[in-house]
Amino acid sequence: MKTDVSIIMKMVDLAVGVPKYTYPMYENSKRPEGDYAAAKFISEGNPGVDSITYKDSSNGVIQFSEGIRIITYDIMFSRDDEKVILLDSSFTRPDIKEYMYTEGLFILQKAKINNKNITRETSWEVRTGLRLQFNILRKTEINVGQIDTAIINNKITNDNYTITT
Repeated sequence: MKTDVSIIMKMVDLAVGVPKYTYPMYENSKRPEGDYAAAKFISEGNPGVDSITYKDSSNGVIQFSEGIRIITYDIMFSRDDEKVILLDSSFTRPDIKEYMYTEGLFILQKAKINNKNITRETSWEVRTGLRLQFNILRKTEINVGQIDTAIINNKITNDNYTITT
């Protein structure tokens, strides 16, 4: 399974027209040489309730969950890099739309990043960037097993008498 960061990196590379232009941004990692873009995962949230179905299997019951997630990424560009404009205006391009559709990404929002952060300034020297939010469909499959035996105890109290089962 591809990770979201690699999908986002390839989308940025396609938008700016330079292969392997984008790097994953990790804390305390070495800054790339020359011009670059860096993709940093910010958050993932579930805006609703997943659809859940169950299926019997030889190993027990399998739960299938499917639902929309909102994922947020910051895309940072090196100092004085004008390729941020290419990314910012790329979401209506047919090639970007096709790539996002193929990967199951749907753009929700994009906004310029205010980079007045001393940590980013000193370690990566980032000057420009965009915060991107996407819808993405998440599917999970969990083997919930099977209940072989169950012991159920119950105590019911009603006014003056108690029933124990």
